[in-house]
Amino acid sequence: MTDAAPSSPSQPDRTPYADHTADPLTVLQDEIDALSARITKQGALVRTLKKSSASDASAIAEAVDALKALKLEGEELRKKQDELDPSKKFDRKGFDELVVRRMYVVPSFEIHGGVKGLFDLGPPGCALKAAIIDMWRKHFVLAESMLEMECTCLTPEAVLKTSGHVDRFTDLMVKDPEGGECFRADKLLEDAIDALLESSPDMPAEERDDHLRVQRQADAYGPAEIDELLKKYGCVAPSGKAYSDAFPFNLMFRTSIGPEGTAV
Repeated sequence: MTDAAPSSPSQPDRTPYADHTADPLTVLQDEIDALSARITKQGALVRTLKKSSASDASAIAEAVDALKALKLEGEELRKKQDELDPSKKFDRKGFDELVVRRMYVVPSFEIHGGVKGLFDLGPPGCALKAAIIDMWRKHFVLAESMLEMECTCLTPEAVLKTSGHVDRFTDLMVKDPEGGECFRADKLLEDAIDALLESSPDMPAEERDDHLRVQRQADAYGPAEIDELLKKYGCVAPSGKAYSDAFPFNLMFRTSIGPEGTAV
């Protein structure tokens, strides 16, 4: 008789379990998707409050502030996403050069010196704009049966005053004392913090979070606060000199209508 093979000890159940160590990028994308849904919901609330005549100004302001906070949080999550995935790092300088070189946009009146911030659409830019408008019209006008309107580009001051644009649309600027060129103080601060974090990959997490908190609030600081922060982060003008003190600049600009110039 053949000896029976010794029975092997019972083997542990090797049924695969779900891996709870999720990919950081996947977790981050889930957070971004959830936050995007919250932003959409909060945006709808803001629009509802603005349309309702029963809503008071404080409730609207509170809802708008909450929406801004959510958007800032979303920007921060996307920055973290870019840090985890270097392939998604956006080359802003290269992009700007590309759209001008390919004539998507070109500086307006460039042969006469031009004006910063004014651009003309080139042939590809016009085609892209037409395609976007066509897609928009097919969805909202044809599919949703909405009525299309095209309004004036000029808005009376009374409307912008009521909406809060005149009082709130103000940026803090600083000036290069030698060249006289002006820069947005909050953008300088944000760029300085980005450069600091990029050059210090081994920075302790707590210190990094402090810098990111300052960056998130860059557009909320007053003139004295942002002056101090620009000095703290070593921001200097292109000439190598210290920037001027921050001063407010309203993004609205006045124009007059009619020979009397009384309608603005």
